[in-house]
Formats: sequence, C-alpha cells, structure tokens
Amino acid sequence: GDEVRGYAILEKTATHLCVLTEKGSIKKVPMDAIEIIGIKKRKDTSYLTYLQNDDSVFQCAFINPKSNVYICNKSAYKALSFDEIPEMSRRSKGSKMIPVPVGDNIITMIISDKSLTF
Repeated sequence: GDEVRGYAILEKTATHLCVLTEKGSIKKVPMDAIEIIGIKKRKDTSYLTYLQNDDSVFQCAFINPKSNVYICNKSAYKALSFDEIPEMSRRSKGSKMIPVPVGDNIITMIISDKSLTF
C-alpha cells in the first residue's frame, strides 16, 4: 500500500526535515533522526510521522534556522519562521498549526531564506 508522493533535495545547510500533512499539522525533525540512504542504517521502521486515519503527508522539505515556511490554501496563506515550527521526533504527530476549513485544502508549501509577501 506504499506509494511515493514526492521527494526533497538534501542541501548541505539543512538541519531539519519539515513535515506538513494535508490536515495542517506541521513539525520539524532534526537531521540526526532521519535515515539517509548510505549514511545511516536503522533496524526499525523509518516512517516520518504519526498520522490520523483521515490524514496524509502533504509535503516534506529540508530546512535550516534561516528558513521561512509559507503554506498556501485556496483561501489564505500562513507564514512560519523556523523557530515557530515545533521540533519533534520523527515518530510523533505534528502540531495542528495551519487551519484547513471544510472545502479548503493546502495547495503548496514554499521554503525560502528570504521574507516573501503575497
């Protein structure tokens, strides 16, 4: 039942992996908790987040302390600084920080080291 939904390019400056779900939960996971092929091998399952039954991972991206994260819905956007995103383990459930009203959905997540305005 697994399927690939996307990928993230690992940059040298990355310190964390940001995980966003379709229901608006978000977290950052330190790089030392992430299995990178050829770098570290784990014996246990390597999933990125705990999900509720009706949720799924929307997007993942590597971030660093200079990163700003912008999440766009059909009706609005939310800007989060690196410090505003909670740091959690890879097995934990993210924090609900992005409102996704019924009938709306997340369109994109943009990572930038610069401030953006919409």
